[in-house]
Amino acid sequence: MFADVVAPKCRPSPVIQGNVRPPPPPISRIKRNPPANISSKPHDSPIIRSATRAQRRFATAVCVAMVAVTVLLLPFAQTPWPTIQAFLPMYQTAIIGACLITAFLMYAHYEGTRSLALLHLSASYLYTAGVLVMQLLSFPGAFIKGEQIFGGPQTTIWLWVFWHVGPALGVLSYAWTEYRHPALTVANYNAALLRTAIGLFCALGATALLVAVFHDQLPVLDIDGDYSAITSTGIAPVLQVVLAAALLCLWRASRFRNVVHVWLGIVLVALLCDNAITMVAGNRLSLGWYVGRFGALIASTVMMLVYLYEILASYQRSMEKSERLAHSNAQLDSDIVRRKHYEEMLRKTDRRKDEFLAMLAHELRNPLAPISAAAELLSRVSMDEVQIKQTSEIIARQVKHITDMVDDLLDVSRITKGLAELESAPLDIRSVVSDAVEQVSPLIQSRRHHLILHLSPDASTLLGDRKRLLQVIANLLINAAKYTNEGGNIHLKTRVEQDRVVLRVEDDGIGMAPAMVARVFDMFAQAERKSDRSTGGLGLGLALVKSLVELHGGNVSCASQGLGKGSQFTVSLPRVADPIDNSHQIKKEPGVLASSKPLHIMVVDDNVDAAQLLGMFLEASGHEVIIAHGPRQALERATLESPDVFLVDVGLPEMDGNELAYRLRLQSESTKAVLIAVSGYDQDADRKRSLDAGFNHYMVKPIDMAKLATLLGAVHGS
Repeated sequence: MFADVVAPKCRPSPVIQGNVRPPPPPISRIKRNPPANISSKPHDSPIIRSATRAQRRFATAVCVAMVAVTVLLLPFAQTPWPTIQAFLPMYQTAIIGACLITAFLMYAHYEGTRSLALLHLSASYLYTAGVLVMQLLSFPGAFIKGEQIFGGPQTTIWLWVFWHVGPALGVLSYAWTEYRHPALTVANYNAALLRTAIGLFCALGATALLVAVFHDQLPVLDIDGDYSAITSTGIAPVLQVVLAAALLCLWRASRFRNVVHVWLGIVLVALLCDNAITMVAGNRLSLGWYVGRFGALIASTVMMLVYLYEILASYQRSMEKSERLAHSNAQLDSDIVRRKHYEEMLRKTDRRKDEFLAMLAHELRNPLAPISAAAELLSRVSMDEVQIKQTSEIIARQVKHITDMVDDLLDVSRITKGLAELESAPLDIRSVVSDAVEQVSPLIQSRRHHLILHLSPDASTLLGDRKRLLQVIANLLINAAKYTNEGGNIHLKTRVEQDRVVLRVEDDGIGMAPAMVARVFDMFAQAERKSDRSTGGLGLGLALVKSLVELHGGNVSCASQGLGKGSQFTVSLPRVADPIDNSHQIKKEPGVLASSKPLHIMVVDDNVDAAQLLGMFLEASGHEVIIAHGPRQALERATLESPDVFLVDVGLPEMDGNELAYRLRLQSESTKAVLIAVSGYDQDADRKRSLDAGFNHYMVKPIDMAKLATLLGAVHGS
């Protein structure tokens, strides 16, 4: 799991003088040589690798934040809080899963390092998971209303005590081992593992026996949900002392200079905060009790996240070293085992990549299927003009669907990186609503929905980017149409307040559960889909809505009464006081490709099919077309034929399109020609690079023919 971990070096053999031999080292503390499949390179193991300054600062900030929140909420800790029926099973299951995963990852790390401290820490996480399972079963009403499956009245609170003692003692044992015997490795792997397993099972068995069989003889700590006795009896304060001692011992071990120690510090601080606010709350289902649960959740998941990050970092390191490893394998037979190890890691990385792309691939196959069928139909069947037009419309719709998905992914990337820019201007929200309704009307009509508009007659002027606001409203309407059964009702309302313009989209569709409402604006979040995939997509629409609305200084919210009761999305945007005059805004229709005067156009693309199709399309529009499949061929033919317009693919072999544009500008025959870059990249840096090279315009694949018509029309007018 972890490559290139550190193990202590073997001591040099002492020189024997005469017949006197030096005494052997203590057997119980022998530091063995690393196994043959483990490298001795330093700094690759998180136990020994030094934490960066940024990691220490981040950990400090997290600890300070947890302490600050705990201190601020202490006065309100006893405030009663509503019962959330599903909270406890979900919360407890999440913590159990996190502890089991962390224990497994630590054990895998132990297998690579043979670190005795790691073995103890892994066992403590397994013990905690076992105690949490017992506590979940013992919680009154967790599964059967008014009843508990395991133990008696005092079982739950005592298991809470053991739950917090487990990690504290585990970290204390780990820190003490690291402090007294840094990088100590076990002499006998199987024996150490067996001893630890026996100790773990004995501890779990004793705990279960104590709280299930002898619970009546335990001190009473919980009286009808009031557990203030854990403080008055001194149990919780003693637990705080144990946690503080573990934190102090961890600090003494390395001054929090290595990676694992830094994050274990967060675990202990989270448990200290959990214990502190739980003591003050003194009652189950209070604000302090809920806050304490979140502190415990943080403590349980920190190490899991750290180890997952370490695994990903290990994968990256293995990929970087794979080329060097391939050369050394031919000379060093001893590296065969290591090579197999790295190859397995690469296979795992490839599987993770496949899982990541599975959803996107599934969505892309849907439009590709009709495109493939249409292409096959065109090649095999003799079709009349009407059938050809219908087939081409199908292809165009599906290509637009794919383009929209790619655009959504790029939009999310730009917005999350803070690269999106708004072209703000005064707008009347009613005109934007009108355009959005026109855009989504085909979808609404195909599902036989009833769209009802309630537009405020008052001036609803705001400052915004028309294209982006249209995208916001259209995405909300599309979402309502997708998740409303056929023949449903969708209401779009606008309301003007003193300084805000409010827009609401309501539907009587499938609705949402509270958990879905809470994460509906997250990327890739979607309601449960049917097998027919009628509500397919990548789950980006509402994430884009939230980001774009916030870029405009507004906010968006979601509400639903539950499953089957519809949903409401409300957008609030800042209002501009002065109304605007829209009389001068004339909606222009897209230009047509046909023109009275044909242009001499050169298409440069190494993709033969793409170049031929674009050339055929331009020729059908009345233009003279030259096709070149390489940059050198393009330079030669440009000298001979002097085209008016060049459509150049940026990703050409031998010489990219930007270099070709630069050289075309140096030739007298093409100095005044219009150069249009065609690229699959849509980043601002790519556009700037092409325009600086000499291109007049930049178009993203697939080419929008309406925009191309406008550009060619401008060439006529110049």
